[in-house]
Amino acid sequence: MIIEPIGCSGAGKTTMCRMLGDNKYEGDHVVRMSDLPRNKLGLHHVNHPTATNVIQDFTGLPFFARSWYRWRDFLHFSLRILASNSPSTAYALNSIRGIVRRTGMYELARSRDDDKIVVFDEGTLSIVYRLFVYTDAHFEYGQLERFAELVPMPDKALYVKAPISSLIQRSTSRPDPRPQLSGKNTPHAASRIQRALDVFETLITTSPLRERVVIVNSANLAESNTKQLGHLRRLVHEWSSAQQSRGQPSAAAAAP
Repeated sequence: MIIEPIGCSGAGKTTMCRMLGDNKYEGDHVVRMSDLPRNKLGLHHVNHPTATNVIQDFTGLPFFARSWYRWRDFLHFSLRILASNSPSTAYALNSIRGIVRRTGMYELARSRDDDKIVVFDEGTLSIVYRLFVYTDAHFEYGQLERFAELVPMPDKALYVKAPISSLIQRSTSRPDPRPQLSGKNTPHAASRIQRALDVFETLITTSPLRERVVIVNSANLAESNTKQLGHLRRLVHEWSSAQQSRGQPSAAAAAP
């Protein structure tokens, strides 16, 4: 089973992953996606975001190479959007790198679809950021519907929400801010974050995604909040148990 936290920068997705990842409970084994290659390569000590991405770039590439044809419609869709919306060539190339990495890591989890529940931080649904958020081009519901139809889809998505004032404060003060927000003034950051909110609020209403999404209030997210942690763990266990009892393959295993 693949679970992806989604939401705006600063909402608390990484906290969510830490709360869920690397735990065994109720008979389930939950692991963060980024730890799959680190565990395999013995690089448990590597935690820097850039270094983690590089590890995933190299680990996911062979899996992408073997599966790109399966996702060719999604790749063509993404390339068309980038060709028309990208603010620069460098942005488009970096976005393509991210798409390759995330699709490859999705396939890595798919190939190891055993008893593990994989929490996919910055996963395939987050590609929507690169296509529709950091651009001034108008987006339509139909484009997000098509994105949801084509993207490598996780089994479940946890939409982490927070007030826009909190999102602005967290996004601009975090040690590893997104390049599009780093060093920007508050009005600029606010406009980008509002656009991200608009995109995600629309995305979760699309038909392929609406039945897979659970909304989580980030005000309750804290690793010391044992009540919230217990609730999330029970929720994940219920999803996993229901899927196993139906004999239903994960979304990854059922991918076209």
